[in-house]
Parts: sequence; C-alpha cells; structure tokens
Amino acid sequence: MASYLTPNFLLSDINQLLRTSEKGVEAGYGDILSKSQFRDTYRTGTFNPTFGNTRYYYDYDFNDAGKYHGASVYGETTGFGTRTGSPEGYRFSSEDNAYEAYVKAETGQSFEDYFSKSNLGTQTANIFDPQSLAEGILRARGDEPSSQAGVGLTAFTPEMFKKLRTEYYQPEIEQKKGSLVDRLIEKQKIAKSRGAGIAGYGGRGRAQQALSEQFETGVKDIFSDIQTKKAAGLQDIYDVLSQYEEI
Repeated sequence: MASYLTPNFLLSDINQLLRTSEKGVEAGYGDILSKSQFRDTYRTGTFNPTFGNTRYYYDYDFNDAGKYHGASVYGETTGFGTRTGSPEGYRFSSEDNAYEAYVKAETGQSFEDYFSKSNLGTQTANIFDPQSLAEGILRARGDEPSSQAGVGLTAFTPEMFKKLRTEYYQPEIEQKKGSLVDRLIEKQKIAKSRGAGIAGYGGRGRAQQALSEQFETGVKDIFSDIQTKKAAGLQDIYDVLSQYEEI
C-alpha cells in the first residue's frame, strides 16, 4: 500500500485498482472464502434420500442456522437413500443457501448487501514494485497473477510522492527567498548611489513599503512556481497510474 506520503485522494485512486471485485472473491482472492473454498473446507458430505431433495451438511458455526445434525440421527444423515462419507453439521437444502449463511456469519451482512456494496476487501501490494502492484490488480479482478505481469510498467518511486509536498521544496524556497532579498538590497544600494534615495521619515517609509511590496510579490512568484512543479509531479504519477489501469 502507499505510505503516509500519499495524499488521500491519490491513495483512493490507487486503492480503487486493488479493490477486490466479486470475480476476485469467486477466484479465492477476497477477504472471505470463495464458494468453492468454503465447500471444500467445511462440507462434511451430502445425503440423497429416496424421496426429496439432496441435503448438504457443513461443519461451520453459522450462529443462527438452526440445529446441528449428527450422523446417528435417523432421517437426517442415515436411513434410506445414498450418502457420501458420514456427514454431520448444519443442514441446507442447497449449496447456495449454505454459502449465503456463511457470508452473513462471517461479515455480519446479508449476501446481497455484502456483494452489492463492493465491500469485498482490498488486495495488498507494494506500489513501488511493478510486479507486486500488477499482481495485486490481477487478483482484485479475479485473474491469475502472471510472473511477467509487471514487465514494461514504470515503477512508482517515493520521490514522486515527496514532490507533492511543499516541504520537499523548502530548501529551494529558502534559497530563492534569500536571493530575492539580496537582489532587493542591491537595487536599494544602486538607487542610493545614484542619488535616488528619498530623504526624510516619510520618504523612508514609502521606500520601505515599496521594498516590502516587491518582496511579497517575489515570494508569491516563488510559491506559484512551486505549485507548478507540484502539479507536474502529480501529472507524472497519473501518467504511471494510467499504465496500471490498462492491465
């Protein structure tokens, strides 16, 4: 993930690429088990009665899913019909119902709410490593990461994000402010040497005010230049980001 150097709006754009899709969950890359992972992990077996629908049993704590059924209970997992293994657990009439109950127990939300709110977790990736970031994006979309996923992609660098912060330019700002003061003092000296100085208290006051206004204007120009550089730095980041959006 991006560091503290990254502005929130930019971090949101990067995380959007890493936000797990429903396909990503189905492929097993979400914060919860995919349907197949859940089945393979918790299903204890099935019971196919002579009459009626197949019953599916899961050894998972669904909280409010009903009664836990044991293999020795007649009519549940024994008796007439065909069964696989010795299934025990909570009984469901379909695998979909079981998975929906699992999602609710795991997330505290209904199946529909969990998947409709795009609240499916975010993939972890190192944004300064093109391979890691590319793999995270692929996982988020439910695609198998490739060992060549990051080939040809430009890497983000900490320097890129530092360039968005005013303090990065502080040495330059201080140097330019110092040069500005030196130039103004030199101009004042030249004016005096040419007899252009204004005598008297009122004249000195006007001269000081003019000097102050020139300094303020010069400082504004310095910060305007810094803002231009920060904007260029942000554009550089979005140029790199666009490469990953094309994956």
